[in-house]
Amino acid sequence: MTVANDGEEARSVRVQDVHASIAACDRCPRMRPHRRFSTHGNLGARWVMIGEAPSKESIDRAKYWLGVSGRRLRRLVSSATHPSESRSLELDRDFYLTDLVKCLPPRGKHGITSAVIGVCGQFLTDELEALHPRLVVTVGAEPTKWIMDRYPPSHPGLGSITDLHKTVDLDAWCAATWGLFLLRPFVHPSWGNKYLGSWDAYEYLLRDGLAAAIRLAVQCSA
Repeated sequence: MTVANDGEEARSVRVQDVHASIAACDRCPRMRPHRRFSTHGNLGARWVMIGEAPSKESIDRAKYWLGVSGRRLRRLVSSATHPSESRSLELDRDFYLTDLVKCLPPRGKHGITSAVIGVCGQFLTDELEALHPRLVVTVGAEPTKWIMDRYPPSHPGLGSITDLHKTVDLDAWCAATWGLFLLRPFVHPSWGNKYLGSWDAYEYLLRDGLAAAIRLAVQCSA
């Protein structure tokens, strides 16, 4: 990633060019509804949240994170405090929102195949190069694996994805610093209860883990 560290407006222009390329894609004719998306949150944001694929609710209403899992995620994000402003975090205001797979797979998450990821992966690379983010938050196993495969960690000896998903401790989180940006992975909300044993545990992990990651991103960029 070699993009210059320039202003929000320039980043916004670059990422809109990427959106135009996504809209022109015809490699998966059955997955074209992504073109109806009208918002990706803050186009100039330095914090990026990457999901697996848009839900039907998101496609229908042209906005990210509107399904059952999305509403839970939005509630948890809004329960965290912005580290440098006296207000709650707001998903659409504070983050650039995108997905690894750009269109709604015909069979839902079961349609997220390696072939589909292969088509969409370059678009996500282009988005990250346009945005030059300070923090990348991945929600779900597929975007976490994709990032870890393409952007090697700057510190050796990192734990598994499972370890990274489960840690909320700031010192442990510091070990998950990537060379080009900070990476903070989370398990998808649809698996939160099964993965951690209770919704309370998942909510604590996401709320406090996200807040710790953002504080670190702010500190590193100061």
